[in-house]
Amino acid sequence: MKQDEILKALDLFKMIEARHSVRTFSGEEIAPKSLQAFRAFLAGRETPFGGDAQLHLVDLHETGDHSAKLTHGVIKNARYFLAASVSSDADFALCQVGFLLERAILFGTALGLSSCVLGGTFRQERMAELVQLPEDRILPVVAPVGFAAEAESLQGRLASKLSKGGRRRELEDICFDGELGSPLNYFKVGGYYPALEAVRLAPSARNRQPWRLVFRDGVFHFYKAEVPAGMFAPRFDMTEIDMGIAMCHFHYAAENEGFAGKFRVKDPGLAPGEERADYVASWVPEQPVEVAPGFSGDEEQ
Repeated sequence: MKQDEILKALDLFKMIEARHSVRTFSGEEIAPKSLQAFRAFLAGRETPFGGDAQLHLVDLHETGDHSAKLTHGVIKNARYFLAASVSSDADFALCQVGFLLERAILFGTALGLSSCVLGGTFRQERMAELVQLPEDRILPVVAPVGFAAEAESLQGRLASKLSKGGRRRELEDICFDGELGSPLNYFKVGGYYPALEAVRLAPSARNRQPWRLVFRDGVFHFYKAEVPAGMFAPRFDMTEIDMGIAMCHFHYAAENEGFAGKFRVKDPGLAPGEERADYVASWVPEQPVEVAPGFSGDEEQ
């Protein structure tokens, strides 16, 4: 994928650390060269889970719409929106959306753009009209993109506080060794530490961080933990989109460290841990993972 090569040439962790949700924008126009580069990047649709998802860039100055009205007042002064659509019957449909959207947001971050993923607080019918959405496709999320305002609005600050956006689980809470519930000592797979940290830093709806990783038999297995839906449940399962975002972070962080691999359905059939979690997919490295001395096998540490 061309997008893979582009992200390899950028400082991925700088983008991951700089990326944060912004709800109040300056309304400033994106410079023509940057906008052209962004549109070109969006044209790539292939993901490890298929190429059914698509991103549409909408300029509200061309449609006459206003971001506050489109988002029930959540987003202020945004001129541009990314709308993510996918075939309703596509395999890994929402994971595709999360992966594709996060890849675009990371590239946008490198261009100095800010964003915020919205799953339930936007007018879906109107956005579907703006992108001329076919009947066989769904539009589960949108993301305003642009330059952040100097000061976040009161509503934006409140939304950030409610979502606990700055807090992240520790690695031992999301990465496990051999089975769910057995924390992984990341020294065991030290070369993959950046990829694990990239997952830890991934954004998620209401900061619920549903991803759980199990390292077993040289493969990283991704599970989705059961989390409360919240008071205002969106139409689509945002945790599936969150999983796509986390897997995007892992995939590119691993590649940036020189580790090639692919996502496959390779369910290890693990017994459920104390926390209920459902298997999603596995990242299978092309070369065996070098396990640090003293950590051979899957014995408990």
